[in-house]
Amino acid sequence: MINIMNFKVSVVVPVYNVEKYLHRCVDSLLKQSYKNLEIILINDGSLDSSGEICDELAKKDHRIKVVHQKNGGLSAARNTGLNHVTGDYISFIDSDDWIEQSMYEEMLYYAYNHNLDIIECDIQSTMDPEKKAKEKFIIENKEQNALRIIENQFFSVCRRIYRYNLIKDLRFIENYIYEDMIFTTFFFKRIDKVGYINKPFYNYFIENSSSIMHGAYKEKNVKSIDAIRIFQENIKNCFDSEKINKAASNYITFFALHHYQELFNNTNFDPDYKHRKFLKRLINRNYDSNSANNIHTKIARYSPLFIFSVFNKLNKLRKKI
Repeated sequence: MINIMNFKVSVVVPVYNVEKYLHRCVDSLLKQSYKNLEIILINDGSLDSSGEICDELAKKDHRIKVVHQKNGGLSAARNTGLNHVTGDYISFIDSDDWIEQSMYEEMLYYAYNHNLDIIECDIQSTMDPEKKAKEKFIIENKEQNALRIIENQFFSVCRRIYRYNLIKDLRFIENYIYEDMIFTTFFFKRIDKVGYINKPFYNYFIENSSSIMHGAYKEKNVKSIDAIRIFQENIKNCFDSEKINKAASNYITFFALHHYQELFNNTNFDPDYKHRKFLKRLINRNYDSNSANNIHTKIARYSPLFIFSVFNKLNKLRKKI
C-alpha cells in the first residue's frame, strides 16, 4: 500500500525585497502537517536583507534550498525554481503570502485518492472578510475547469498543486505581467481531471506594494497587452465550446477595458494612440459574444474615452473619501 507521505511536494518561492514578510511565509511552510517538502527559495536580486534571511533559514532546515540570481522578475524566478524541482508535485507561493497548516496534507489527500492532475483551493485576501462556507469538493474535466477559471479569473498558480510530470517542460513567459494567465491556459490541453476544494488555504497579502507582484503601470504592462493574443490562441487551440468561447470573450473585453483605462491615465505610454486603437478593436470584436445587457461594454464599444473619464473621476473621489 502506497503511503501518501512518500510523495514529495516541491514549493517554489520567488523572493524579492520581502524582508518584513519572508519569515511568515517560510514558517507557514515549515509548520505544514505534510512534512515531505522541498522548499526552493529563489532570491531574485533582492536589495534588502531577503537574501541573507534565505541563507539563515536554509541552515535551520534541510528541506530548504536557496538559489541567488540577478533580478529578472517573477517569471524568471519561478523558472529558476522549476529547474531545481525534484518532487512529485509542485506548488508556488509568493513570498509575502502564507498558507494554512493543513493545506498540503488535505490537498494531496484529494489529489492522490482521485488521481487528479491538479488540485485547487480558494484564496483568502487580507483585504476581504474571512471566508466561511460549507466545505465543497468537486472534480472537473478539462472544459469544466477552463470555464470556471475563465469566468472567475482564477488564473493564479499559487492556488494549485500540480502533478509535476504535467508541467515539467512548461515555463513562464518572462517580462509579462499576466504570466499566470498565460501559464494556466498552456496546461489546459494537458489535463484530464482537476479537483477543487473551496477551503481558503492560501492567504494573499495585498498591502505590500514593493513585492514582485505589485507596482505602478509601467512599460512592462503595455508589453503585456500582447498576452491577450496568447490567451486567445491557447483557448482557440484547446476548445470548441460556445460557453468557453463566450467566457473567454467576456474576459478579453474586461482585459481591454482595464488596459484602456490605464493608458487613458498614462498617455505617455501610448502617444500615438496605437495601443488604445487595438484595445478598442478588441472590444468591438468581442461585443457580440457578451451579454447585451452589459452596459459598460455597450458604452465602451462606442466611447471608451467617455466611460474611462467617468472611472477616472470616481477613482479620484475614492481617494478623497
